[in-house]
Amino acid sequence: MKQRDFEALAAELRRLALATAQAMLCNGAAAEDVAQDAMLKLWAVHDELRGEAHARRLAHTAARQLAIDFLRHRQRTSALIVPIDGSANDNYAPPDYGDISPQKRMEMEEDERWLRHRIANLPTREMQVMEMRQGEGKSNDEIARIMGIAPASVATMLSAARRKIFEELKKRNGK
Repeated sequence: MKQRDFEALAAELRRLALATAQAMLCNGAAAEDVAQDAMLKLWAVHDELRGEAHARRLAHTAARQLAIDFLRHRQRTSALIVPIDGSANDNYAPPDYGDISPQKRMEMEEDERWLRHRIANLPTREMQVMEMRQGEGKSNDEIARIMGIAPASVATMLSAARRKIFEELKKRNGK
């Protein structure tokens, strides 16, 4: 399914995911979280969706499974493109450090690992919204259409993620 087709269907898919989550969970905020996580999972596989009916079935199934995970208090997995350990990944190319000293290069690599680890430890939705914005270069409007939420919500999630990383950076630098 193409991005524009997914975006056109996203609001309906989100309503379906939310209804499924609300039927299983008593907590409205948890149902909202589950619906958003379901939309992120659907976005991750949007290229493989075989039509609207398939997308609807998958939205229901994803929301049901995420609600079960929530009820079991499992930690949800993330889909961060850049691995924490720097292991092989076709989507990741290490930065070109050019002609710098080995000491400076080691410091820069350590800083990069630290930052990747902090991003990976963000709440799943914030991390994935940040990845879509920073890694994939999507606009807030595009992310909002993909997730079936308001652009202001995307901006809020990005702001919260950036603020958390900034606070961690201030702690790390002792300020």
